[in-house]
Amino acid sequence: ALGSATVDDLRAELARREEEAAAAEADARAAAPPATPPSTSASQPASVPWPVVWLPIWGWLFAKLVLGALLCTKLKRWDEAAAMAADALKMLHQPLSRIEALRVLAIARAGKAQHTSTSAIAARRHAVDEARSSGYVLMEALTTGELLRALAAEVGAEEEATAVKESLKEVLA
Repeated sequence: ALGSATVDDLRAELARREEEAAAAEADARAAAPPATPPSTSASQPASVPWPVVWLPIWGWLFAKLVLGALLCTKLKRWDEAAAMAADALKMLHQPLSRIEALRVLAIARAGKAQHTSTSAIAARRHAVDEARSSGYVLMEALTTGELLRALAAEVGAEEEATAVKESLKEVLA
């Protein structure tokens, strides 16, 4: 079913599901008994604030957007993959998800150009910076290796490749 879906179809489906969830939540609130004040006793915990419940669910949905973009790269639908990854980057705040979205974006940009492009290399640099700033050492090493491979294929990028190799040695040391 995803093979024939476009980015707009996926966005429409996500919007439809959000509306259904909002309607279901409104129905549940209408059917629920009136709220009582939070208990102060140790045996009954206070009610859980909504972000604690809903934010992990939203994070899961955004991760699905990144996985959809990765699937589009496997189907060689570069434009859709790049659009989905870029949309996911606008919504994601968790560093690991952002790094994965940047990696997929770089794959899509390179695939569309049929070789490594400057925009793909820029996405890989951004992924390295994101991994470094969040302290994910293994992701930094992985994204730096991908950046090195992209720079090796680029003509005239030998100096930058040397600098990236030195930073990778520092990471792994």
